[in-house]
Amino acid sequence: IRRRLPRQRASGQCSTRVGAVVARRAVDLPVREASVGTTIAIPGAVVEEDARQKKADQYRLLLFNDPLNKREFVARCLMTVCLIKEGDAFQVMMKAHKDGVGIVGTYQFETAEAYCEGLKAKGLSVDIIPVDGDN
Repeated sequence: IRRRLPRQRASGQCSTRVGAVVARRAVDLPVREASVGTTIAIPGAVVEEDARQKKADQYRLLLFNDPLNKREFVARCLMTVCLIKEGDAFQVMMKAHKDGVGIVGTYQFETAEAYCEGLKAKGLSVDIIPVDGDN
């Protein structure tokens, strides 16, 4: 069995031709080193930190008045998607119908987001907002 040896290039790199593709050894490839960032504290200087907004613990699911869908359909969607009892779903729907917006409930973020997406898929106008610590 004859073995093909790698050819030496003028640049000193070895490569083996396989058809029209040139294969290189991993040690021949350029390496990008990670940049090192050093923070130096200067006495008396004010340190500014990136304050990321904390995610709220609870979120309100809001239902907006919808002139396109019938009231019974809206109440039925609230019952099926959000698992609300019939009487509560009717009250939320009527609040949204009369006042323009009704609060479906207060939930954890994942639950509120899932209910919001489910109701939007049914064609309802809904949104979630974070609950302040004051309310």
